[in-house]
Amino acid sequence: MVLDYVVRNDGAPVPVQLGASLFGRTGHEYFDPRSDRKLWLRTGTTVYRRSLRLPSDMPAGRYRLVVAVWWLGNEKRSIASADCGERL
Repeated sequence: MVLDYVVRNDGAPVPVQLGASLFGRTGHEYFDPRSDRKLWLRTGTTVYRRSLRLPSDMPAGRYRLVVAVWWLGNEKRSIASADCGERL
């Protein structure tokens, strides 16, 4: 699965990580930390792309997609997130 992040940064460039997870109806979380993308968030509005690899044995059904931009300072904390709702 390919995800596009449209991010607006009104400040100075900052080091971040783009994260994403799918949550099933049972609350099980599917994520792919190997595909988390570390980058410097540029000033202005920019589109960043990352993949989300899913296991081949993942059950069919509806999943809630949650994406986040994590600050890579002294501690990892979310500076922006979006719950994209249920997706097939």
